[in-house]
Amino acid sequence: MLNDRLAAAKMVAEKISALESAIDEALTCAAELTAATPVARKRAKLSPVVGQEAVSLVGDVMVALHAARAKSVAAHGEFASLRDAIGIKPSMTGDLWKFVDAAREQPALTQVA
Repeated sequence: MLNDRLAAAKMVAEKISALESAIDEALTCAAELTAATPVARKRAKLSPVVGQEAVSLVGDVMVALHAARAKSVAAHGEFASLRDAIGIKPSMTGDLWKFVDAAREQPALTQVA
């Protein structure tokens, strides 16, 4: 049963990490598109009015992506709580470094009188 729980936790961890990476990649693409549009407009010698609606829509996409990123990070935290509740110890995978919440850290030693 423990092996099944470990396998399930690993599967969920891989999927939530993939989701977070995909959203970050989409944010990068949207930012690059936003940066490229004024350059393209100037290169084509067009008025700043040309394409404004499209640029605004990309801005809306970025707002939605930021909201999606916040929700996926919150979901990640909820999955971590579930992992803890079923008795699985956290393990970091991949090459990403993660900040540890100081409030959750337990001191290794306790001073006694």
